[in-house]
Amino acid sequence: SVGRDITTLKQAELEISQQKELLQLIFDHLPLMVGLYSPTGEVLMINRQLEQTKGWTKEEYQAIDVLRECYPEPVEYEATIQHIKAADSTWRDFKTKVRDGHIIDTSWIEIRLANGGSISIGQDITEQKRLVASLAEINQELEIRVAQRTEALQQQEELLREAQQVAHLGSWELFVTTGEVAWSPELFQIFGYDPDQPIPSFEQQSRIFVLEDYQRLTYLVDRALQFGEPYEADLQIIRKDGSLGYVFAKGQPLLDEEGRVSRLVGIAMDISDRKQAEQEIIHSRDLREAIFNESADALFLVDSETFLTVDCNRRAVELFEATDKSQLIGTYGHDLQHHQFTMEELEAISQSVTTRGLWSQELEYVTLQGNIFWGNIAVKRVPVAGKSMTLVRVTDISDRKRAEQEIIQNRDLREAIFNDLADALFLVDPETLLTIDCNQKAVELFEVKNKADLIGIAGHTLQRYQFTLEELAAIDQDMETNGVWSREIEYVTRLGEVFWGNIAAKPIVVAGRAMNLVRVTDISKNKQAEAKIQQTTKQLEAANRELEAFAYSVSHDLRAPLRAIDGFSKALLEDYGEQFDEEAQDYFDRIHRAVERMGDLIDDLLRLSRVSRAEVQHSRVNLSRLVQEIATNLQESEPSRQVEFAIVPEAIVYADTNLMRVVLENLLQNAWKFTSHHPTARIEFGIFEE
Repeated sequence: SVGRDITTLKQAELEISQQKELLQLIFDHLPLMVGLYSPTGEVLMINRQLEQTKGWTKEEYQAIDVLRECYPEPVEYEATIQHIKAADSTWRDFKTKVRDGHIIDTSWIEIRLANGGSISIGQDITEQKRLVASLAEINQELEIRVAQRTEALQQQEELLREAQQVAHLGSWELFVTTGEVAWSPELFQIFGYDPDQPIPSFEQQSRIFVLEDYQRLTYLVDRALQFGEPYEADLQIIRKDGSLGYVFAKGQPLLDEEGRVSRLVGIAMDISDRKQAEQEIIHSRDLREAIFNESADALFLVDSETFLTVDCNRRAVELFEATDKSQLIGTYGHDLQHHQFTMEELEAISQSVTTRGLWSQELEYVTLQGNIFWGNIAVKRVPVAGKSMTLVRVTDISDRKRAEQEIIQNRDLREAIFNDLADALFLVDPETLLTIDCNQKAVELFEVKNKADLIGIAGHTLQRYQFTLEELAAIDQDMETNGVWSREIEYVTRLGEVFWGNIAAKPIVVAGRAMNLVRVTDISKNKQAEAKIQQTTKQLEAANRELEAFAYSVSHDLRAPLRAIDGFSKALLEDYGEQFDEEAQDYFDRIHRAVERMGDLIDDLLRLSRVSRAEVQHSRVNLSRLVQEIATNLQESEPSRQVEFAIVPEAIVYADTNLMRVVLENLLQNAWKFTSHHPTARIEFGIFEE
């Protein structure tokens, strides 16, 4: 075996390893980007700063062409390659694309190593570039400002005068030793005096302030002159035209070398607009407070972080049946709800208010007395004294909820009525004439499975004979003019059965939409009854004709023997009357009366046949008047009879006048005849109710 001492070799390898680790450690802590490359261009080492700045690891550098990722444009990529190959130890700036896609400014230097390899050192100069650009801008801006300042200094006096005028600011100066006073032109304007006129005298100046403020100003000026105290005060002034205003007055004593006040300078700024604005702010604050408390809705101010009530108005106290505000302030608003929010729901509400600016919902609330009511809650963020607060409005909607329940009940009731009616009902679009809805009776009447078979069809397609376009237009015009249209039509069911229906259509409004309500009534039985009545009428007409013919025949056949009987009986009385005793005479009288009675019966039979053929004409008939006329005729025919008529007044009926006259004549004539054998009689006509 052969052995060799490699201790020195191992120590050298250890030192190389340690040096490599030290080098890597130094690399990683350098504030620059560093990359070490082999003579063949292989990446041997990159430091942490390079990884963090560009975003690719050493392994990724060895796996992909990072340079092409950093410089995707061919021109930039080629320039980078040339800089690396040159390795001329000069710095060069590049626009470098990092892994996350944004562009940074970098500066690189390439140094050639003795073994043919190279080291790249770079730095992120994005901030440096920005600072340079910013410094350039600042320098340019400073140059502009210097130029502007130079010009401003030249115009300072003029601008000062204009500024005083714009700001309504006047200045003054009092020379203590001489008592001389100087006013600026703007000070004259503030007090309403002409700048071309002398400064108001001391007596006049006492009248340009309200008395209380003048006394205060005098006190402040005296303190300034005696003790060198500056002063500031808001004073109410009286302008020369008598109008009132406000000025902010400021005085500053100036001392001489001996420390005595030699001059007093000051300003007076017209703050009338500010004072008016302050008054309006106070008024607005009072108005907001009044609106807050007089609102018809309950209002709460809630801390946006803790959700605790900070304030509430009077309506909130009333609505939640509290004694005063203190029972509601400091509580969680959702504690007043019938079903409280969870923390997740509160967070969701807060998020909605933040995102959309408003959140609203209808909730059930419980008052402090245990009464439940429905409320509409609306939540939004508002600034109060510079702090973001949550304004919560609760509106009592109990009446509306009850009304909604009634509407639902009424709707259900209307739906029940709609479906339970004995007639078929259709809702039809007035423009397309297509069925929108129908009831259960329509389904049954037209023998379909359900509503779907009838909805979406043109209703007149169910008819045996469909309408033409001209007829449909005429129907629409008739509905517009008269408000309704009706007709009797033959229909055909889906099973082929034919029936008669009465259709009625009228325009209505449903949920704000114009529609046509169409009602179809099954009148098949009525049509059958009409046909039967027509048949019966024809039979009656034939029977009446036969009766009339029979009546004329009977009248002709009976009158001849009656005339013979009456004539021969009269001839016997005339020729042999003296030979007949009283009993025989009585027999002849009876024969005569019987003949007359038989003639009357024949006349009545003829009248009856004529009456049965006459068409009935209904009208208002005064029966009392008819009875009186007939009674008068009867009394005139036999004035010797003692008959009393008792007639009820104004017996009014709706009937055929001629037929009623026939009826009454027969009744009264019968009564007249049946009472003829009595010396006195009473015939009554009246009305009785059953």
